[in-house]
Amino acid sequence: MRLKGLYIISLMVAILGLFSCQKELSYEGGAPITGTPVVPPPDSTPVVSSADTMRATINGTPWVAQTVTAPVISAFSISNIAITGSGAAGPPAVSLNIPASLAVGGPYDFTANGVSGIYLPTATTLSLFSTGQITILENDSTTQRIRGNFQFVATDPGMMGSASLTLGYFSVKYSP
Repeated sequence: MRLKGLYIISLMVAILGLFSCQKELSYEGGAPITGTPVVPPPDSTPVVSSADTMRATINGTPWVAQTVTAPVISAFSISNIAITGSGAAGPPAVSLNIPASLAVGGPYDFTANGVSGIYLPTATTLSLFSTGQITILENDSTTQRIRGNFQFVATDPGMMGSASLTLGYFSVKYSP
């Protein structure tokens, strides 16, 4: 239980760090990010691409991240990949904290396998997973690429509401 708390805290620190630097979210290679993301069809296993991507259906509405990061966070000899996708200027955002050693397969239950999820509908609202599953399609430590499908229910700590994230997909190159 203590490790689950550590995972959630490390994931929240990674998310807050991502949103504290607006220039990184608003610019890529020094050029403003423009345009509207194209929502891919609801196929849970799209063609493998070298581009980092994250998408989900949130409360029935398709969502595609415009910025995706995947740093590796290590603590107490445990390494996790903190995958965060967000809009060009911040929330909404989705974050997954996945043990770097999680094998291809699944579906894995979040709690039983050290996985956690966070949904930020706005910059001031944080919702933590209450239930969820993830399937790992690829986890290649040589190329440092991980791909998978996910779904989870996120509830705000004040129990004022929840969000259903379904048909989730990510494909990212993580960085140590």
